[in-house]
Amino acid sequence: MERKSIAGLTDSALEMLGYDKEKILKAVENCITAMGELTIEESKVARKHLDSVMEEMYKRNPDTLINSIQPCL
Repeated sequence: MERKSIAGLTDSALEMLGYDKEKILKAVENCITAMGELTIEESKVARKHLDSVMEEMYKRNPDTLINSIQPCL
């Protein structure tokens, strides 16, 4: 049995979807690093805000690169 990897997706599922596992893991790592000086409670607020900002971005074409969008923070 293949172990779940990222967001419940196995490595083979990620590959079938054409997702780059290493890029995903690096993005998560960078988010955690960027929040390094926040308390746990502050990071919860930051995460909620990030979720809100990302939800707005997700209304675009699924193939849009995140870095091509000017975020409304």
